[in-house]
Amino acid sequence: MSRKIVFIIAGTLIFSISLFLGYLVIDKLLYKKQILNKIQSLPEVPLYDLDSTSFQLSSINPTVLIYFNTECEHCQYEAVEIKKSIEYFKKESIMLISSEGIKEITEFSRKLGLNIYSFVNFAKIKPEDVYQTFGSIHASHVFIYSREGTLVKDFNGEVKVELILKFLQ
Repeated sequence: MSRKIVFIIAGTLIFSISLFLGYLVIDKLLYKKQILNKIQSLPEVPLYDLDSTSFQLSSINPTVLIYFNTECEHCQYEAVEIKKSIEYFKKESIMLISSEGIKEITEFSRKLGLNIYSFVNFAKIKPEDVYQTFGSIHASHVFIYSREGTLVKDFNGEVKVELILKFLQ
């Protein structure tokens, strides 16, 4: 009799754990789908320019949105490569965003010499806004948006400038 009760309890426990794990998987999939829907158009997320003034993205030109970290070697490499090919980006808007401090972002922009171009902008984004808008992403992550503000392509990790330019055309 006691063996039967142990089997019933064990079965119920296994069934309950399976249901809970299934719920977690479905919830994660729904969250990813929600994030994918959010980034299909240029996200409405509060950003802060290097003067700490709040603003939101707007699409006038095709936009290259790059989430970066100043300490990330891949991010530094991408920024150097963009600067080398800067003449190809004059009709685009390049927005580099980071969840680091404004001081670090400013130093990064000056160090790489990208702060002198009117079509290259740097901004701070709050970490919670990164997660709520883009999900769990890591630096470097590149999003390419059309003139209409729709997502053309996104890249997780380092990407060659030639590939970015290909999707801007």
